[in-house]
Amino acid sequence: MAVILKNILIFSCVLAATGCGVLNNLDTMRSSMEQMTYYTGLMASNMPVMADSTRRMASTTERMERKSNELVADIQKRGSGIERTIDNISQTSFGYNKETIKKLDGIRTELNEMNKFIGTTGTKAQSGQDQAGVVALQARINDLEARFAALSSKIDKAIKTP
Repeated sequence: MAVILKNILIFSCVLAATGCGVLNNLDTMRSSMEQMTYYTGLMASNMPVMADSTRRMASTTERMERKSNELVADIQKRGSGIERTIDNISQTSFGYNKETIKKLDGIRTELNEMNKFIGTTGTKAQSGQDQAGVVALQARINDLEARFAALSSKIDKAIKTP
């Protein structure tokens, strides 16, 4: 029994020694809890300010989003207007060039007809009246060639300018 008492005495001494050591640790833990409570209170007191800041940031973000959407819509509207203008200009230019080509084809047809007429009358004996007709035809051919050259230069200028 003396051995059991001796073991109990040793155990209680060890327990008492560790208990005294735990007291310092309890003071540190209590101090840490007080600091945590202080900082929790500080955060809680700042929550309305943080919530207001968050609300203001959200409203600023919404305003910026609205403005950017308006800008994108305006740019798209302008882009479609410019696109329509370019289409109209190209259609007008194409129509003008098509009309000029028709005129040139008409002049070419007249020149071919006159050349055929001159070719058939050139082989026959020419009288004074035929001679006057040939001179008139030659003048008309020269006039048509001048018109053809003018239209060709207009087409060249229209092609060179965008």
